[in-house]
Amino acid sequence: MKRVMVVDDDTFCLSALNEMLSARYRIALLISPVVALDALPKLAPHLIITDYSMPQMKGDEFITQVRSNPATADVPILAISGGDVDSEAAQLCLSAGAKRYLMKPVRRQTLIDAIEECFGGA
Repeated sequence: MKRVMVVDDDTFCLSALNEMLSARYRIALLISPVVALDALPKLAPHLIITDYSMPQMKGDEFITQVRSNPATADVPILAISGGDVDSEAAQLCLSAGAKRYLMKPVRRQTLIDAIEECFGGA
């Protein structure tokens, strides 16, 4: 079972994503991008899903830090964010190295399709 790390400061969103994905993937939920960066070596995810709007650091900053580590530079990243975020946020995340960017609320099948695309299955 593939390991997916989900990083979001909103516990409701973490819970919803866990519910959508836990039957297909082994999920690690992290509420802080700082904690997530520390946990990356131990968790060794096959994919990372990150929110854009987080208080400790924005999603594009988190993605940049993941990409700057040779051990995690190739881990696919899927960025998500709420509808209050403009298209510039999407471009920042994609430029930083996210493979996809989705807007919340995201439908389960849309998310799974995006994940599988990141894994090279679509």
